[in-house]
Amino acid sequence: MRQMWCVFILTIILIQTVNAQVDTLRAVPKNDSVEMSKLMDVCDLAEKVFKTRLRIAKVNQNVDGPFFTILPSPGYSVTTGVTGVLAGDISFYSNKKEKGNLSFFTYNFQYSQYKQVLTQSLSTLFFGHDKWQLNGDWRYFNFPTYTWGLGSFTTDADMQAVDYSYLRMYETVLYRIGTNILAGAGYNLDYYWNIRYGGQNIIPPTGALKYGVSPQSISSGPTLNLIYDSRDDIHSPTTGSYYSFQFGTYQKALGSSSNYNSIIIDCRQYFKMPTRQRSSSLAFRAYVWLTPGGTCPYLDLPYTGGDTYNTMARGYAEGRYRGPGLLYFEAEYRFAIMKNELVGGVIFANLQSVSQWPDNNFAGCLPGAGIGLRVKLNKFSHTNFAADYGVGIRGARGFSLDEYEAY
Repeated sequence: MRQMWCVFILTIILIQTVNAQVDTLRAVPKNDSVEMSKLMDVCDLAEKVFKTRLRIAKVNQNVDGPFFTILPSPGYSVTTGVTGVLAGDISFYSNKKEKGNLSFFTYNFQYSQYKQVLTQSLSTLFFGHDKWQLNGDWRYFNFPTYTWGLGSFTTDADMQAVDYSYLRMYETVLYRIGTNILAGAGYNLDYYWNIRYGGQNIIPPTGALKYGVSPQSISSGPTLNLIYDSRDDIHSPTTGSYYSFQFGTYQKALGSSSNYNSIIIDCRQYFKMPTRQRSSSLAFRAYVWLTPGGTCPYLDLPYTGGDTYNTMARGYAEGRYRGPGLLYFEAEYRFAIMKNELVGGVIFANLQSVSQWPDNNFAGCLPGAGIGLRVKLNKFSHTNFAADYGVGIRGARGFSLDEYEAY
C-alpha cells in the first residue's frame, strides 16, 4: 500500500512540475487561433452535402448561444454491447452580457443488445453572475451485467452475473468564494433494488457474496465539496486546471443500508500545444476514490469506469475491478486530423489499482492504453462524438462509441 501511495503522490508532483515547465506551450494568443468560421462540425457538413441551411443564420455570426446538439445514433461499449442511443445537449450562457461560464444540460437514453436500459441526465447551471453553481446527476438503470469480485487480481474465472435496477439522485450547490474556487454542499442518493446474483461461480474466492449482499441497498447522505476550476471550456478543455474534493457521509439514520464515508479527489490539468488548432492539447488526470469508516454496499464500492462520465480506464469493462479504494492516473494527447477540426484524434494511457479486501491494501497495477477518433458535433460548445479502442492486461480490450464529454 505504501508503494502505491508513493506512486500516486509522485504523479501529482509530476503534473505540477510539467505545469511549471510547459507554460511556453500557451504562447499562441487566442486572437491568432483558427476563426470560428473556419471550423466545421457535423451540421456544417450536412449543409454542404444536402445544400440547405440547417443552422439559424444568426448563430453563425453570434456565439452567444444557446447551442443545441441532438444525436440519435448507435453506440457500443464492452459492458453494454451495441446500443441505440438518443443523446441531447443544450449549452448556454446564463448571463450573455458577461459571457462567463457556459451552463449545460445533457440527456442520454440507451437500450442495449443485452436488454439494458440506461437513462442519464447531467447538468451544470450557473446563477448570480456565475457566483452560484448547481450540479446535477440523475440516472435510472435496468442493468443485467457481470461482476468479478474484489481486488486487482481477479480473473475471468471470478466472473459472476448480476442484475439490478438502479436510481441515482445527486445534487450539489456551490458558491464562488474566490477566483476559480467554489465551495458547497449536496445530497447523494444511490438506490439499488431487485439485486440478483447468478452464474456458475456462486461464491468466488473474493466475490460479492462473500463480501455480503442483499436484494437491495441504499446509500443516502450529505456531501461537502470544494472545487478549483480554471478550465477554458467545460466540454473540451485545452488549458487550465480542475481540482475537486468531495466528502460524503452515509448513515442509517438517513436511510442508508449501512454507515460509511466516501472521499473522491479528482485532479485534472490541461496544456495547449503550440499550434493554431484549438484541439491540440495534453490532458492529465489523477483520481482517488476511497470508502473509509464503515461498510460500503458492494455495488457502491469504487470500481473501474465509475466516474461521472464513465470514461476512466478505457480498454477495461466498466466494473471489471472493484474494491474499498481506487487509485487512477491517465494522460491523453489530443490533436486535429483535419484543419477544420471536424475530425480529431487522441492517444491515451492509463494506470489503475483497486484495494484488496478485507485488508484494504493496494497491490497490483493495471495499465491500459489506446487510440481514438473525435468527430465535432457542435463547434460552438465543442461537444464531440467519440470512437475509442483500448487494451489492458489479462486479455482486456474494448471499443466504445458514444457522445463524449472530455474529462
